[in-house]
Amino acid sequence: MKISLFALLFFSFSAFESVAINPCDLKIDPVDILDFFNKDQSFSARQELWKEFRYGEEDYKGSVEQNYRLSRSLLGNVEYLNFEEPDSVVEFLDLLGIDSSFSYRSKLYSFYVKKRDLYRGEKNQNQDIINQILKAVYEVRPVEEDVEVKLYKQGVSLPNENSLLETLWKRASDEKWEKGDAEQKRELETILKNRLLEGNFDFSKLKDVMLYLGFVENIQNKDILWREMRRYYPLYRNKNYRKSIKNDKLLLKWLKEKYMVGQNSSFFTEVLMTAYNPLPEQTDSTPFEAASGKIVREGYVAVSKDLESRFPLGSFIEIVIVCEINQEGDCLGSESQEKGDFFRLKIEDRMHPRKKNQVDIFFMCKQDAVKFGRRKALLLF
Repeated sequence: MKISLFALLFFSFSAFESVAINPCDLKIDPVDILDFFNKDQSFSARQELWKEFRYGEEDYKGSVEQNYRLSRSLLGNVEYLNFEEPDSVVEFLDLLGIDSSFSYRSKLYSFYVKKRDLYRGEKNQNQDIINQILKAVYEVRPVEEDVEVKLYKQGVSLPNENSLLETLWKRASDEKWEKGDAEQKRELETILKNRLLEGNFDFSKLKDVMLYLGFVENIQNKDILWREMRRYYPLYRNKNYRKSIKNDKLLLKWLKEKYMVGQNSSFFTEVLMTAYNPLPEQTDSTPFEAASGKIVREGYVAVSKDLESRFPLGSFIEIVIVCEINQEGDCLGSESQEKGDFFRLKIEDRMHPRKKNQVDIFFMCKQDAVKFGRRKALLLF
């Protein structure tokens, strides 16, 4: 098993007499951390920091659990908050309750930072230890809240041609289509947006494109769309639809162009989003080592093998949360606070080969993973 400084700092190992600290039980008061970094420690300042880290709609009241989360965020986002990194490794270790003696720092450094280097207490060596600690307590933060999915979904920007709009409207409503009626057009856009969120469409297939537009794939509906297509392609003006691979490919191409389906790379696929912890029963015999060889940290995700061909290890993915779901995959009645949150996460791990169309986000603490639960999410391409 590849053991890291990350594992050493927060988990007990027989090689050391001192008892290490589990980050999930770390109850450092954020007041002490802010004081350590010479920052405002007032309650109002902590309230603003709580909002800065975007913890949903929950107000900051200074509870033990809230202080734990805030403390971990402060430590893990020193650079983000423009805090100056501490000069004294001894004072920093004391703040965290970790043995700061020279002999213990020597063990930390020689065994986990640079195994073959002798620890002399030099400034750069001490800074390496500090940096490893700060990385280990990194806190996940949403990049943006309440993202409107329509900003990222393609296939919902309607064309201006009235005949095309009327064709779609007839599939969605019994009311008469009124040319130039802005309210009807907005209603049509809403119908398509909802359909896109509720369905799992592969826009490389004619069947899925037709279903998204409201057409069941059959000869009659293909003929309806073919007649619409002939208005724009003079070459086919006098030709009726005939079942063939060539004609279906032509129809697919035209539908994607005119109805603006999957036009660019900002195109979604729906995925199951779950969470995991660094436990052997959830991973393997090296729970702190990701498939990429890096030490796991919050902000990393594992992806199922079918997604890895599109998103290789080391790449970033962007995800928008749709809703929290139950074991059957149905959205729960109460909307989660994270609905609409936009995450940018880095792929450093892979899931078991049996998993399909799934993203697994890493959390250090089990209670955080349990709280996250199972989510329906939209993965940006």
